[in-house]
Amino acid sequence: MPASSPGDREQFRYLCAVAAMLLAGLLLYSQTHAFSWDEGFHLLAAQLILAGKRPYVDFCFPQTPLNAYLTAGWMRLFGETWRAVHALEAVWVAAAAFLTADFVRSRFPAPAWRLAGALAAAVAVGMNSQVVLFGTIGQSYGLSLFLIVAAYRLAVVA
Repeated sequence: MPASSPGDREQFRYLCAVAAMLLAGLLLYSQTHAFSWDEGFHLLAAQLILAGKRPYVDFCFPQTPLNAYLTAGWMRLFGETWRAVHALEAVWVAAAAFLTADFVRSRFPAPAWRLAGALAAAVAVGMNSQVVLFGTIGQSYGLSLFLIVAAYRLAVVA
């Protein structure tokens, strides 16, 4: 990886600051207004996993279990509450917005507009109404968004 210039490091700091502000807003929303009627099913699956049960064998879970296991691990660390799970999902969304914005910052064709393009990308991803509504609830949308962006970044590198 080539050495970064002082201007690149300053742009990166601005990007980190915007990602932190996005995370703060998403955390606030996730703890106060985020809700979906069927997220309890995912939280129950994580609680059953914490109790030693296995999806598909001990209880019916009609989705892939990665998010349920990650949620169960998070619940083990921070308590079996929906608030902890909503915070985790907000972190996934903010991380996806950051990865998207960093990609734009590193690849935008006009160097003078890289920071503006990156900030626009961060806001477009992190503040999209559907992302805010569904990315901050106790389902796998936030994790899925992060994994999609991370997979794209890895595919571009490869």
